Amino acid sequence: MHVYIFDAASPGEAQVRIPIADCSNHGSPGGLTFSATIRVEESDSELSSPYASRTPDQANNAPWTGAWTIVLSNDLRQYFTPSLPRLTGVELELVAGNSGSPRSEVTVTLRNARADILSVVSKTVPVNDCDHVLFVFPKGGWRVSPREVYSIDVNGGDGVFGWKYVLGGYALGTASVNGKPLQQGARSTFLFRTFGAS
Repeated sequence: MHVYIFDAASPGEAQVRIPIADCSNHGSPGGLTFSATIRVEESDSELSSPYASRTPDQANNAPWTGAWTIVLSNDLRQYFTPSLPRLTGVELELVAGNSGSPRSEVTVTLRNARADILSVVSKTVPVNDCDHVLFVFPKGGWRVSPREVYSIDVNGGDGVFGWKYVLGGYALGTASVNGKPLQQGARSTFLFRTFGAS
């Protein structure tokens, strides 16, 4: 099952067409497509869930000094310690490090302290808008245990994107690449933010 979450930037109308994979009849001409028209109207009310639950929780607020490492098949992982009992989203600070496609799919995996996979969210990221990329967890977020260590894994991107990092930075977790420290002999952390709810 796939869960699609659309974030409207302004009022308007959009038609969404999603190809449906038909493994039993993959040679059918034209294929199958799910279509939906989405209308967004002006509203004076508060944003609805899950966006109403976009309360900042953890963040690496250190100023970026230009360091990044490529997001591809590498296991890039940032450990963090939530203070809210529900994790609703993760924001990554990426950089367009290499030339390539104008957009590419990036995947975020949430893991607990035992490295069990809790949730996987993918998003197509445009190269010209990758500085702060928000990944929203479906169904209002994932229940977590405050003060326990979790991790964000990031991969994909077709070699186009890098994940920004700094020396030092976020105090309640560290960064690793392929299971090893990001910088040998120095503590480093990726630039990220998490959002949560009570």
